[in-house]
Amino acid sequence: MNEDNVGKILDVVYSNDRLDFFQLMKDIELSNEELTGQQFGQDIEIIKNGLDVMYSIASHFVWTLNSPYIANLPRGVTAIFSAFHKNMFAFYSALRLVRMGFYGAARMNMRHIFEALLIAKYCSVSHSVDIYERWKEGDMVYLSKGVLRKIASPDTSAFNEFWGLLSDFTHATVYAQQVSLNIRNIKNDIDVSFIFLRMLLDCQYHLLNTHLITPSMEYYTKRYRKHGYMVPELRKKMRNLLINSNKSLIDRPKEIIRNYKAEWKIIS
Repeated sequence: MNEDNVGKILDVVYSNDRLDFFQLMKDIELSNEELTGQQFGQDIEIIKNGLDVMYSIASHFVWTLNSPYIANLPRGVTAIFSAFHKNMFAFYSALRLVRMGFYGAARMNMRHIFEALLIAKYCSVSHSVDIYERWKEGDMVYLSKGVLRKIASPDTSAFNEFWGLLSDFTHATVYAQQVSLNIRNIKNDIDVSFIFLRMLLDCQYHLLNTHLITPSMEYYTKRYRKHGYMVPELRKKMRNLLINSNKSLIDRPKEIIRNYKAEWKIIS
């Protein structure tokens, strides 16, 4: 690591006079992490604090998932908890990638987060178990045909638009990944990526708070938890955090959040 490069604007340039590729990338990571911390510190804190709070809330209730004879678990519980749990890893890695300037790779993780959120909520609210059974068997779940087209309301056009945008970065098209790591050139892409993560954070909390945690799980956790029941305080903290986060969002991200949190009517 060249500490003199930390905080400087760097990029990949093909030249025999340069460092080895791997060392150059490490220098770019450290430099970009310093610069994004300076320019997007509030976004980073919102996402970090939101993940911390959700982890704390989930930690109160996860024990009940192994106690189905004690608490009533939600419909589609395996898909819901899998989505929440794996998404926590994906959020962490996406945040790290964006901070280091790798917004293209981060968008692939964001696509996973979004697809998992949609499938999990569908399994929670649909009276049909077809998608849930396909998911449990490891079969392909076609998001458009199997989930989005089955939602009668709310309108899913914003979901389709956002999913398509993330897919552009996933498949090897002309739009895939990125061509620069120069923070000056990619500042808008970094900014948009933090907006995406804040939007998905709100949806992830909805999945946890509304679809994973049941009243029965709450009752028995309050009754048997030995180390104090901090959920009301944690929920208040999360509400305030999301209110602060959503103030600066424009209409389309707010629409995605609103429609994800709305009551879904499913076509039979």
